Order: sequence, then C-alpha cells, then structure tokens
Amino acid sequence: MVQDINDELQKRDKEIFEKIMPEILKAIKNIAEKEKCVAIFLVGVPNAPVAYYSKENDITSKVIDEFNKAKK
Repeated sequence: MVQDINDELQKRDKEIFEKIMPEILKAIKNIAEKEKCVAIFLVGVPNAPVAYYSKENDITSKVIDEFNKAKK
C-alpha cells in the first residue's frame, strides 16, 4: 500500500513538473537574456535540462574540430 501511494505521488509530481516546466524555462530565458547570462543550470532538479545557454557562447563546433584534429 505504501509503495502504491509513493508511486502515485511520484506520478503526480512528474505530471506537475512537466506541466509547469515550459513556463519556468520561458521565465528563466527572459531573465537570462535581460541579465546577459551565459548559462543557467537547474541545481537540485534530477535530470533537469540546462535551463538556458547563450548560443553565441556555444563552443560545441570548436570542441568537435579540436577533437577531430587530435584524432588524426
């Protein structure tokens, strides 16, 4: 019975999280752009996405190029 209740609570938490998360991320993006943040991470939220990152500071392609050079 306790397990069933815990499962139900986890299911409800997930539903609420999935419902409000897009709105939270939108608010974070608005603040981050106004404040000129480079990145914002959600601390204490398991499996949470990066809340915001500045695309102009994204170095992914540079990392890939550098990695490829090192592998040659």
